[in-house]
Amino acid sequence: MRLPLPARLALALAVPAALLAGGAVQGLAATGAGGGAPAAVGNPLQHRWAGPADPASGRVPDAASYRDPALCGDALVLAAPAPGERAVCVHLDVAPPGVDVREPVSTRELQARVGAGPRAVAAANALGVPTATQVGAGSTVTCDGDGAAGYRVQAVYAVEAGRTNRYAALLPSMRTWAAGVDDVVSRSAALTGGTRAFRWVHAPASSGCEASVLNVTVPAGSTASFGGLMTALRAQGLDDPTRKYLVWTDASVLCGVATMYDDERAGQDNPNNGYAAQYARVDTACWGQDGGHSVEAHELVHTIGGVQDGAPNSTLAGHCNDEADTMCYPDGGSRSVMRQVCEPASEYLLDCRSDDYFSTAPVAGSYLDTHWNAADSRWLLGGGDGSGGGSEGVPTRLGARLTVNGPAVPGLPTQAGVALQLPEGRTATVTWGVADAGCRLGSATGEQTTVTCPAATTATTSVTAVVRDSAGSTVTVAAPLAFAASPRRQVDVVPLVGGSSTAYEGCTGAAVPVGGRVVDRATGAPVLGLTVEALRATTGAPVLAASVLTGTEGTATRDLALSGTSTWTARTRAAGPYDAATGAGRVAVTTGTCTAALTLEADRATAWYGAPLVLSGRLTRTVDGAETGVGGQSVGIWAQSGSAAAKLLVSGRTAADGTYRIATRATVTGTLTARLAGSAGYRPASSEPVPVTAQLPTSVLTASADRLSVRYRQPVALRGTLTRDAAGTTAPLAGATVLVQVTKAGTTTPLTVATGRTAADGSYAVTALPTYGGALQVRYAGTAATPAATQALGTLAVADYGTVLAAAADTTSVRHRQPVVVSGTLQRDDGGTLGPLAGATVAVQVVRTGTTSPLTLGSARVAADGSWSATVAPTAGGALRASYAGAGGQPAAVRPLGELQVAPYGSALTAAAGRSAAAYGQPVPVSGTLLRTDGAVAAPLGGATVLVQVLRPGTTVPVTLATARTASTGSFAVQVPARYSGALQAHYAGTAGQLGDTQPLGQLTVS
Repeated sequence: MRLPLPARLALALAVPAALLAGGAVQGLAATGAGGGAPAAVGNPLQHRWAGPADPASGRVPDAASYRDPALCGDALVLAAPAPGERAVCVHLDVAPPGVDVREPVSTRELQARVGAGPRAVAAANALGVPTATQVGAGSTVTCDGDGAAGYRVQAVYAVEAGRTNRYAALLPSMRTWAAGVDDVVSRSAALTGGTRAFRWVHAPASSGCEASVLNVTVPAGSTASFGGLMTALRAQGLDDPTRKYLVWTDASVLCGVATMYDDERAGQDNPNNGYAAQYARVDTACWGQDGGHSVEAHELVHTIGGVQDGAPNSTLAGHCNDEADTMCYPDGGSRSVMRQVCEPASEYLLDCRSDDYFSTAPVAGSYLDTHWNAADSRWLLGGGDGSGGGSEGVPTRLGARLTVNGPAVPGLPTQAGVALQLPEGRTATVTWGVADAGCRLGSATGEQTTVTCPAATTATTSVTAVVRDSAGSTVTVAAPLAFAASPRRQVDVVPLVGGSSTAYEGCTGAAVPVGGRVVDRATGAPVLGLTVEALRATTGAPVLAASVLTGTEGTATRDLALSGTSTWTARTRAAGPYDAATGAGRVAVTTGTCTAALTLEADRATAWYGAPLVLSGRLTRTVDGAETGVGGQSVGIWAQSGSAAAKLLVSGRTAADGTYRIATRATVTGTLTARLAGSAGYRPASSEPVPVTAQLPTSVLTASADRLSVRYRQPVALRGTLTRDAAGTTAPLAGATVLVQVTKAGTTTPLTVATGRTAADGSYAVTALPTYGGALQVRYAGTAATPAATQALGTLAVADYGTVLAAAADTTSVRHRQPVVVSGTLQRDDGGTLGPLAGATVAVQVVRTGTTSPLTLGSARVAADGSWSATVAPTAGGALRASYAGAGGQPAAVRPLGELQVAPYGSALTAAAGRSAAAYGQPVPVSGTLLRTDGAVAAPLGGATVLVQVLRPGTTVPVTLATARTASTGSFAVQVPARYSGALQAHYAGTAGQLGDTQPLGQLTVS
């Protein structure tokens, strides 16, 4: 049996019946197709789960299922359940963690299972819906009429022929589990203020309204697949379209599976609401589970249409992805990544945010308000037509629906309104907006407003309303505003000068608003966005003086400086549906020099210095005996204190009615006067003087230092507060600069050693690193509004550290430039506590005999542990010492190391001449060696210069005849020209640290 299907859904599948009987159906709970034929039955099955089939959890591939995204999205298609019916989509529910559906479950264990009732009641209590514990402990379902008529859930116990029938033993448990399903539904409905319960086939009320459970035996093999079971049940007449069949299947194949049509149309003709019989199957491993969500409730909710693929949080395979929720879990759909957005207790109830598939009070304009809502099912008390003990519920979330009257006429106002859906006890505010920046709102707030767009507007725009309720929730709704291609419209335009449409007497050169006002002739309403042209005529034809767009009041004016006598008219340009128009009226204008009167008032006569001071007044002139405001004029406020000349304090401009309001601050004690400077249009004017007094508050500075005796650059922590005291009213002076100062002994000028800035509460904390002592104070320099303040803290003593220099030389007697290693330590002494002076420089010096100035031989940098070492090569002896020059707060130190002896090396020169007599100019060969001697040790002295000289008779100064440079072996050889007779010698003059030597070579006779 089946009910008629709407035409667009009435497509049946001609599929061999054998396909319905074989294999277990792959996939999770059914998500039915919206219409159209499926792909060929022979299509290969492509399962969306990651990994292979898992029989233990109920994931078993089924050749009778196939994929067709056009029918079932990410779910699997099950061929037509019965001839002539449309296909449905199926997807297996996996077993809870730790449950193997293949394992038989004993009768005793099943009888111990209490079902979903207690968990649903506890969850409702946790989520703020008080529920008595006994509600979840019964075995009766909600009574409804005679228990048989109408749309109802028929509970079934099914077992294959040849297997043990446990119906009698488990009937009380199945009735308790059915009642638990009702608890899940009723507590879920209560979350949105409504009442819902499944309509069960049940015993009469006089018998307690316990669910009717049919005892059905099906042929052997029928429970091996979902399709096979449905075929067997239909064969026994269980195919009533007014029934949803919840089948407790005494088998160990699946966990749970159900049929559902993938059709999200709102309304009672949804195919999930009575098109054909629908089935929910639960196998023994998952009966009455109370450790997680109710499998029975899960599968039955599928049969009433949850969850559709179009739901905001759909997995696209029949479930939701916004945990925790009875219908949410990762089912392999393309959007099955879970998000934990609701409290864990929601796992035992339906639709944790009431926005995907079940709500008794859907938010206005939301998905469930405009699409299929399982809470509207005929199978629920309160669903369908709302009868049978149900209620519409109450809003639990803020909602709104916006309407705009349209199409609109551009340039004229159209109505917009928002209907609010408020949870009980809340209030809301509405803020309006319009996408087209040229459009104007009649009111920016409130539930009703008008929208007016410029006359030339043609493009559709969007009107938005942002609704905020007193609980902090926000909803934004929008609606399009279109414009009709309306017939041509006429307007009337009236010229305006200074607000008059007939005559105006003005002041020469004064700015006057000139333009016109435009109204729609058919409605009398002002027109927005039309161009008004103001024309001026003196002696000839009118000329264009200004072109201005009208505002929402239909008025368009521009300030123009007028002089002389003129006549003004106005016209409009065509725009949008509006024809051009020329006004019939004229405004006669005359100008001259005017006398004006000026007033001044201060909002207070006495104020604290820097406090806000509001000055106001009015500039007027008398026209035809009436006082008229003068707009657009500059008014200066002049201040005078004592005998000092008055000075301009601030200025402002008068409004169209002649008033002005100037915000300034109190900075003067004396009088204030408003002045209008003379001009071609106005004679000078002044107000009466207004006395004012600017009082100075007292600056209160507190300060303390954590200590007044420190070593050089040791930190001193200073703390305090800076406040402003105005006649007993104190306030922190935030962001002010405070100075930490020291006045050295014998001086009068304090020196700043640190600065700080006050926090929002007026407190400050400054750390100073002083390098000298004296009188310590904290000072605030003050401003024009707050006087200076100083807080003395006593005398600050700053002492130098001690310096401890230790040194030793490895020798004090060396040859010229022989190395001397000097090493030691340099430490800082802080009252007996020593510490390394890392990074300091120690010099190794010698004070030569007969001098007082030290000669630095070398230096070393002090290591992290205070040690240092320097190697020097002295060239002269004297008093050896180590020296530290000192630094700020660290005195210099010298460590004597004794007398340093530096001896030169000796020289040994040997030489011989090749002849003792020679003719003039004849070469005489001379050769030899030069050695460096260090005691008994001799070594060649290479690279030295040896002179060959002759001492002529009767003289004392030898004459150098030739020079030679010693080789690396110390040897030398040279040819000496014979020029003079006398004593011949070889001579080495020596160098620094190297003694000289002379070797006689005998007499040389030159002929």
